[in-house]
Amino acid sequence: MSLSSDNRWVAHRGQITPLASCLIPVNDLAIMRGYGMFDYFRTYNGHPFHMPDHLNRFEHSAAQLGLSTTMPREELQATIEQLLKAQPLRDAGIRLLLTGGYSADSMTSESPNLFVLSEPLPVFNSQQFAEGVHLMLSAFDRELPQVKTINYLQSIRLLPERKKNNQYEVLYHGKSGVTEASRSNFFLVKNGTVRTTGENVLLGITRKVVLGLAGKLGIPVVQERVEVDALYDADEAFLTGTNTKVMPVVKVGEQTIGNGQPGEVTRALMDAFNAYTEQWGTIRP
Repeated sequence: MSLSSDNRWVAHRGQITPLASCLIPVNDLAIMRGYGMFDYFRTYNGHPFHMPDHLNRFEHSAAQLGLSTTMPREELQATIEQLLKAQPLRDAGIRLLLTGGYSADSMTSESPNLFVLSEPLPVFNSQQFAEGVHLMLSAFDRELPQVKTINYLQSIRLLPERKKNNQYEVLYHGKSGVTEASRSNFFLVKNGTVRTTGENVLLGITRKVVLGLAGKLGIPVVQERVEVDALYDADEAFLTGTNTKVMPVVKVGEQTIGNGQPGEVTRALMDAFNAYTEQWGTIRP
């Protein structure tokens, strides 16, 4: 099998093809109405990271949108494994994209489309992990926050301004207080205790792993509502995400977090998470 130049492949209806050759009719609800959902995970050492957790969330999101996943879990797992073998990268991102499907009336979901994509992992600047990143603060309540929908309108709309100000992501706050970043979960640290909300946010798999590691390290964690004012006296802040891993946050909007440098708790969790992923595929939890 020849390989595509950008190393992006897609499995759809039993066929694996280069992404560029995969077409979808414009009457799919993902295009007509922005109706669809996805999940995303990556491999470490060639092994999918916490794939069962991601498949659980994928199935939950599909059920919340009233969409069929189009195939049993066992078949989906086999498709993912086949795709990983066909693509040339040792470590890759895997995106499960489930669209609303073809629709004769531009409203009714009639035949959902499931695409399984393999993608090169993004390249991060090591300076971001060493020095921390800045976030844009935006008042916004995400619709169906515990569903990983394809609706990223707010984040994409703000992208030019965010890039202009060299801000890594958008941090949302609204009726539930400070909730999450556009592609990551958000945490504060005060007096050695990690604080994060567990309501009206997407429950990230990396978030779950990091909370478990915090328990093993004896770092207290409180899951409760976080108000915007808490940003002003926080000692540390960080993000978690599939590719973000554990990312220090040193500024939100115009507010410097703590002393403006990654803190002790953040660094301990970064080290623990990196050690955990370095062993992935040889030692499983």
